[in-house]
Amino acid sequence: MIDLGRAAAEGELLWEPSAERVASSRLSHFMGWLSGEVSEPFQDYAALWQWSVDNVQPFWRRVAEYFEVRLGGETEGQSEPTLVGAMPEAHWFPHATVSYSERLLRLVWVCAARA
Repeated sequence: MIDLGRAAAEGELLWEPSAERVASSRLSHFMGWLSGEVSEPFQDYAALWQWSVDNVQPFWRRVAEYFEVRLGGETEGQSEPTLVGAMPEAHWFPHATVSYSERLLRLVWVCAARA
């Protein structure tokens, strides 16, 4: 039983998912997909994190691609930088536009297409 009245110590691991849960997670799927896209084996989260830090622009472009976020505006057909400036004041996809209505209705369209 978990003692809800006890405060966790700094660095204490409170929960860890099962191997099955990890394998079926969206993050694991993304890591597998990204491995194929960039020919880089990601054995674990630490490897993915390191690649994302070393390859900031390609990483975030791939995140948008994986989640099917269509970027419009001045980014269409161009390889515009993913971010401009340094963290924490960086501007992500500075000239891109996103259609929020398209993003919200996307699930409806996907479900209708499957029906």
